[in-house]
Amino acid sequence: AALNRAVALSKVKGPRAGLDALAAIEHAPELAKYYLLWSVKAQLLEEAADIPPPGAGYQRALWCPCSEPERRFLRLKATRS
Repeated sequence: AALNRAVALSKVKGPRAGLDALAAIEHAPELAKYYLLWSVKAQLLEEAADIPPPGAGYQRALWCPCSEPERRFLRLKATRS
C-alpha cells in the first residue's frame, strides 16, 4: 500500500513527492527484493531528471524475483536510461 501511495503522490504532486515517500519505505526488509520498488524509484528518478542515473534502479530491480516478461521490460528500461 505504501508503494502505491508513493506512485499516487508522484502523479498528484510530482516525482519528488513520490521519491520522498519511497525514501520512507525503501529500507523495509519485506520490500528489499520487490522489483517494483526499485523500478518505481528508477522511473521517478527518470521523471525528476535526478542523479544517480535511473538505470541503476532498473539494474537493482533485475536482482529481484520477477517474471521473464517483466525482466525483459526492466532490461530495456535499464539500457535506455
